[in-house]
Amino acid sequence: MDDPLLAAIAEEALRKLRHLMPDNLAIIAWSFAKLGVHHVPLRTAISASARPRIADFRCLNISNIVWSVAELVISDTPLMTSIASSALKSMSEFRSQDLSNTAWSFAKRVVRDAPLLAAISSASRAHQDEDNQIVSAFVWALWRGGEHSSTWHAFRSWPSLDTMAIALMLMGSGWSRNQEGDDEMWEIVGSVSSEKATIEAPIVSCGQRPSQAKPGQLRV
Repeated sequence: MDDPLLAAIAEEALRKLRHLMPDNLAIIAWSFAKLGVHHVPLRTAISASARPRIADFRCLNISNIVWSVAELVISDTPLMTSIASSALKSMSEFRSQDLSNTAWSFAKRVVRDAPLLAAISSASRAHQDEDNQIVSAFVWALWRGGEHSSTWHAFRSWPSLDTMAIALMLMGSGWSRNQEGDDEMWEIVGSVSSEKATIEAPIVSCGQRPSQAKPGQLRV
């Protein structure tokens, strides 16, 4: 990693911050997070600049900037609140990965926003035929947020499932000693070769980001 180059980029970005557009802010935030670099002055400045203009951010911008906050494990409640408010207003425009990134990011930072999760879950219905792995993000986010009834609803309503979602539900039913849920999950596991469940994704650890793209994959 070229630390002098990153320092120079951060310094230049700080000088020109007021001229940067939402696309620029989101890409810079994403890039530094992807490299695992938490440049505090730059992050603070990007957050301060983004909040009053969050309504101008495209869905992709919102997805990338909220991912950067979660990836670097940053505590930025004002920015997360602004992102949630803006996302709720433009949820119908979110694509599959935008929904997945946002759900995962809020869950990782343990920001429990029930209206946002409900809106993401509802909006995801339009993408059910595009990508079955997106359900993993919702199941994990709802499970991590303690929304157990919503977790089961999201899981049961999806037309096909991946192994991450099934593994999470199995773990959740086991930990909560939900015998009925446990029986239901083992029945699904036993029928993976039938049309009841389509298993396409490899089992991954609970800390790994569930998404159809690799962690932090940038789309433009």
